[in-house]
Parts: sequence; structure tokens; C-alpha cells
Amino acid sequence: MREDSDERVRPATPALPYRRLARRRRAHAAFAWLVLPVLLLAMTVEGAQHLRPSWRAHRNSGTAGVFTVTRCAGADCFGGGEWVSDDGSRMLHGVRLYDAPAGAYQAGSRIRALDTGLSYGVYTAGGSAYLATTAELAAGMFGLIGCLVLLLRRGRGRRRRPLPVPDQQ
Repeated sequence: MREDSDERVRPATPALPYRRLARRRRAHAAFAWLVLPVLLLAMTVEGAQHLRPSWRAHRNSGTAGVFTVTRCAGADCFGGGEWVSDDGSRMLHGVRLYDAPAGAYQAGSRIRALDTGLSYGVYTAGGSAYLATTAELAAGMFGLIGCLVLLLRRGRGRRRRPLPVPDQQ
């Protein structure tokens, strides 16, 4: 090419493996900055909803009653049932049993449980579901804080970059 020519040289296009790698990096970034924070937020909300009721069940504080299994899905027979207080004054339909004792259950099984204020579930007395709930809440909160710190660092790093100095000839 001559120097006085108006033709411009185009940069070579990256090879196909580089394009795939770039596409993967964008997909990973989308997951890290869109999906992960939403999942962490869901963990935090779920943990916050369950913390007080699970702690009350651990302390045997709540309305005592009986949970009756009404449906089973595979090995999980605690996803649907009815709970009736001991005095018969309160009844909950379509609730889940949390912290169930080990054993083989089937539709019609009856298990002692406490209503501790969770609208869609009851707990067994003295259980340890509060430990998993606390861990879920902590993991969600620390994960969200970590995402926020990374986001702030990333934003700060972009602002601090010096402007390129034009070449002087």
C-alpha cells in the first residue's frame, strides 16, 4: 500500500476461539451481576421470613397441634398437609412441616408440630431448623455485601483510569 493511498487497513478479526471465549465471558459476567444478586436477595428474604418462627419452635414457643400429611411427592411427605391445634380452635390447610423427625411417612401420618406464626408452615418442637435459617440469612447478606463491594470497586477503578495522552510528533 502506498502512503498517499486513501485505503485503510482493517485490523484482523479475532479467530473463532477468541469469539467463543468472549461470549463465555459475557455470559459469566451476566450471571455474576444479574442472576447471583437476585439469588442472594431471595436467600436473604427467605431467611429473614423463617428466622423468628424457627427460633420460636426451637424454644417450644407457639400453638401446639398435630400436622397430618395429606400428600407425598417421592420421598418428601412434608410439602403438603393440614395442621390442627390441640384445642381445635385453629386449623391451617396446605402447610409444610419444617424440621420433621426422621422416619418413613406416608399420607395420613400424624406428627406433633407447633404453629409459630409462619403462614405457610409449621415446625416440630425443639427442632434445629433455626441453624439452617440463620446460615441462609447470613450467606445471603454477606453475599449481597460482597456483590456491592465488588460493584463499588469496579466503578471506582473505571473512574480512576487516566485519560490517554495523545501522541505528539
